[in-house]
Order: sequence, then structure tokens, then C-alpha cells
Amino acid sequence: MLSMNVPEIQRTNLANVVLLLKSLKVHDLLEFGFMDPPPRDNIVNSMYNLWVLGALDNTVAILHNKRGLE
Repeated sequence: MLSMNVPEIQRTNLANVVLLLKSLKVHDLLEFGFMDPPPRDNIVNSMYNLWVLGALDNTVAILHNKRGLE
């Protein structure tokens, strides 16, 4: 029997992926064509965490500020 590993993108924090995709002007992360799509909740939670930290605004756009988040 083959052992199937869960892809990393489905089991890790996606904040860095969200920031990267947003910096590449990907607007709808929930519909992005991931090869192994992460659970929708993981993407939403990462966007929420980035919003709480002040990296994303309420339209899920990267905030341009002096901290250099982009």
C-alpha cells in the first residue's frame, strides 16, 4: 500500500502564501488554482490573521505602510 503524505500547503500556515499572491495581484485567493488546494478555512484564517496584524485592509488588499509589508 502506498503511503500518501498530506501536501504541505494543506497543513501549514498560509500567511506568507497569501501575502505573496496578493503582491502578485491575485485578487480572489479562494478561487486561485492551487495544485493541491488548501482547505478554504485555512486561507480565510490566514487572511483574517493578516488583517488583524495590519498587513491587509478590509478589502483584502495589502496595506502600504512604512513597515515594508509589501
